[in-house]
Amino acid sequence: IESDQSLVSARAGVAMTAINMWSNTQYRAMSTDALIGLLAFGEREVWVAVFDLFRIVQQLTTEIQTTKLLVAIAEHIESAPSIDGTFIVPSLNSLLPHNAEIIGRIANGLVKIWQGQLADPSTSIALSAYELINLATTLHRLGSATREQGLVLFEQLTEFDAYQARDVMDEIDNRFRG
Repeated sequence: IESDQSLVSARAGVAMTAINMWSNTQYRAMSTDALIGLLAFGEREVWVAVFDLFRIVQQLTTEIQTTKLLVAIAEHIESAPSIDGTFIVPSLNSLLPHNAEIIGRIANGLVKIWQGQLADPSTSIALSAYELINLATTLHRLGSATREQGLVLFEQLTEFDAYQARDVMDEIDNRFRG
């Protein structure tokens, strides 16, 4: 995949084509490889396409191509722009307990990207806060490998005053007091 700046739109087109072909198992490996290569560019349009995969594919399966794509997303999530991808977190939750550490890295990256919007109930991103809280709780409960990730994720949500995070923490605290 060429890195010429004049090809930004072409790379976005390739990414959109790849996500539309991804549902067909015959083309999944090729689509995955294309998306992995495109993510390295860090271009907004490619990230929009990759995030859209979570909307287009109703139920991601826990197979090798999904894992490869999740690893690539986790490796590059720090360069992802803030995109309204509220459909991503429920898809990540549905994949647990498989790929839990990778999903934790992606969720952590999403919280960093969305930090300014998670506390603002007028944004659709704020609606993802509850799903992120569920994801953090699940990571914490899965065991020692992801316990710390879940705790850090929940602490970030609380620090950024994510919508409903404080309420959940108060509820948990009240369980131990009563």
